[in-house]
Amino acid sequence: MENEELNKKENINNNVEELGATGGASGDGLKPRQPQNRQTLLAVLIGVVAGVVLIACMILVLGGFKGGESGDGSQGSGSSADSGSNGSQTASNTITEAGTYEFTGENECVTVKTSGDVKLVLSDATITCETGPAIYIEEAGNVEIELKGNNKISATTTDDYKGAIYAKVDFTLSGDGSLAVTSNLVGIMSTTNITINGGKYVLKCDDNGIRANGKAEINGGEFDIDTGGEGIEATYVLINDGTISIEADDDGINGSDKSDAYDIKVEINGGNITIVMADGDTDAIDSNGDIIIAGGTLNITAHSPFDYDGTASYTGGTLIVNGETVDRISNQFEGEMGPGGGGPRM
Repeated sequence: MENEELNKKENINNNVEELGATGGASGDGLKPRQPQNRQTLLAVLIGVVAGVVLIACMILVLGGFKGGESGDGSQGSGSSADSGSNGSQTASNTITEAGTYEFTGENECVTVKTSGDVKLVLSDATITCETGPAIYIEEAGNVEIELKGNNKISATTTDDYKGAIYAKVDFTLSGDGSLAVTSNLVGIMSTTNITINGGKYVLKCDDNGIRANGKAEINGGEFDIDTGGEGIEATYVLINDGTISIEADDDGINGSDKSDAYDIKVEINGGNITIVMADGDTDAIDSNGDIIIAGGTLNITAHSPFDYDGTASYTGGTLIVNGETVDRISNQFEGEMGPGGGGPRM
């Protein structure tokens, strides 16, 4: 009997050892599998971390193509596109898709060429170009340039692209920031129409300050224009508001035949306008068509305050010529009023 019991105990011990060796379901038999489970867990964790890093890199790359907050839309130029605008800007600062594009810091030679609507936001930006316009709007739908902070643009242009800002389409300037423009020819130019709703402008130009072949409309803003040509020139010059100071070697405000889209006219309905003319054959306000003054304050220092080929109408506002308040619009070639010249002073 004793031998049989000893044999049973040995068999039980052997079975326990076999369970431990094969990773049985109880006791210390699980211990041999622990290193393998740890390796599996570590591999899973590494895979998760790698996936997170990959996703983060993709977000950064895609954000860079959309001109995200890196501000590097043009080789460190400080320009960027609004990531929500679906905008696209290449390293050469050529905008080829609709959207909103913000420029800060130093930039060079911006070109817009798209069929869509574009908004350019200048936010403490400097844009220079030595081979053409600083901002060239070759093609676009609706275009707005908004000013934030203090901005500067300068350009050396040619007769084919005469403006530091030069557009072949209509565009609007707005915002409460400032813009200093230096140009060897025109400061701000469109071959069609320009509308200015706000902002502060200092224009130093060898040719015209502001020129539109169609209509130049000013609804607000502050302007300090020092030019070797005309201060403001268009087929139709319309001033509804704003504080405007012009020192010009040619005409201060000039309505001339540059487009069939409008009758030739200089119309002033409001604002505070000061014009100081150089000596010589220059006119403060010159129109190859009509002059209409219906409001605002106009203070002129000039040998020839007005020159027009059509009619003149004065129905409101204040006219000061060479320090004296006057009640009519004189004409250079008639000494006083030309045909239809003048009206009641209100």
